[in-house]
Formats: sequence, structure tokens, C-alpha cells
Amino acid sequence: MKRKKKEEIYTLTLKGLLSISIHDEEVLKSTLDSLELYLRRHYSKGGHPAIVYDLDENQFNFVTIQKQ
Repeated sequence: MKRKKKEEIYTLTLKGLLSISIHDEEVLKSTLDSLELYLRRHYSKGGHPAIVYDLDENQFNFVTIQKQ
């Protein structure tokens, strides 16, 4: 019996997405570090920091989410 080939699944990370526009590795790392620091300082109290895209307002928002 032939085994079915496992389907490959690809995901795009934030770093991967930003690297499309930011080609300099040091600038990319600095940008990601700054984003992480900002989220940890302002949106990690009592939950998990996240960046959410609001389709109604067509903008990104920094928020705190709760795990259930």
C-alpha cells in the first residue's frame, strides 16, 4: 500500500513579511526588536500582546488578547 505524501504547509512570519520591504538584515532586526519591546511594555499586562488588522477601519491596532 502506498503512503499518502504529507501535505506541506507554509506560513509567513512577521519577519518574513517585513523582509520583503526591509532588505538590510540589521535594520530588519532592529525594527523587530523595537516592535517586540513596544508590545511587551504596553500590551502584555494581563494577557498577550498582538497586532490586529481592523477590516472595518482599514488599520492595524496594538491590543492585548487573552488565552482561553
